[in-house]
Amino acid sequence: MQLSMSELKQYIRCPRSYKLQEVDGVEMKYTCLSSLRVKVLSKAMYQIHCEDKKPCDYSKEHIATICKSLWLREINEANINPDELNAIIVQEKSATKKREAIPAITKADRILDNITTWIFEYSREEVDVEVLYNNVYFQTTIGDCQLVGWIDQIRCVNGELQLLIFNSSKQAPNTQFLDHDFSLRMYIHAIRHGSLFPTYPDLTNEVKLEGMPHVFVYYFPYLERCQRKNRKHKKGERKGNPLIEIKVDTQQLIDFEYEVAYTISGIESEYYPKMPRAIAGCSLCPYSDACKDVDRLFTDVSFNVEELEEREESSCK
Repeated sequence: MQLSMSELKQYIRCPRSYKLQEVDGVEMKYTCLSSLRVKVLSKAMYQIHCEDKKPCDYSKEHIATICKSLWLREINEANINPDELNAIIVQEKSATKKREAIPAITKADRILDNITTWIFEYSREEVDVEVLYNNVYFQTTIGDCQLVGWIDQIRCVNGELQLLIFNSSKQAPNTQFLDHDFSLRMYIHAIRHGSLFPTYPDLTNEVKLEGMPHVFVYYFPYLERCQRKNRKHKKGERKGNPLIEIKVDTQQLIDFEYEVAYTISGIESEYYPKMPRAIAGCSLCPYSDACKDVDRLFTDVSFNVEELEEREESSCK
């Protein structure tokens, strides 16, 4: 059995949504902009690292061009809800004698502006860093299941491995959450026990690091600069240190293997309850409409459960 990191995370978020996509083949109604933001960030980061020159050699205009090109490509290829794409978050302002007119800012405009700012500030912050792998494909095995996915960045700092997980959420993740983050421990497991494939989809170039890395979450919004002076910062200062260190030991990896094994057993036993992990989980879920249809099937008084069981038994004979 093979599972991708995204499939496993989806099952953990809500087993019902996993079933609708992976088992029933239901297509998402819309792709949310936040998922595109993560994808464009990864691709832009990969692009400024894959060329011969250093990230700090890129001008702000060049980085803006790269980010805009990637953003427009992803929007054109994805099925985006036009209401979300064109949602105005800052109203336009008419021209006055002292200032020119200010156009309205949409949600898509703000996301693209954030991506450009983060990539540019990152390129100025990480000047002398030795990046070994960026957006690299991995495979690791737990039990009889092969788990695959992508690691954001692996560095070598003073001869030691350093793992960076990029984060662009609106709210900074706290260390208590990160200490038990499922995906973060998966990446550590892949570096310690799995294989990396820098030239994916070519799987002939296999790399085994077999080391325990120092782990950091790289929180992009801390790279932004304050627009005005406040109690904590002056105008133009960074909002914080983007590197959030996480401590993970060997025992936590062993516990993690058991957690993954239990999760996989739920998939193998076809256990698919509706269990959203967030307050607004169902309202934001791209499979919410299909999920409601399934609910109506089992709440309809005209639906005969015994007839369904008899049909299933006869089909198995």
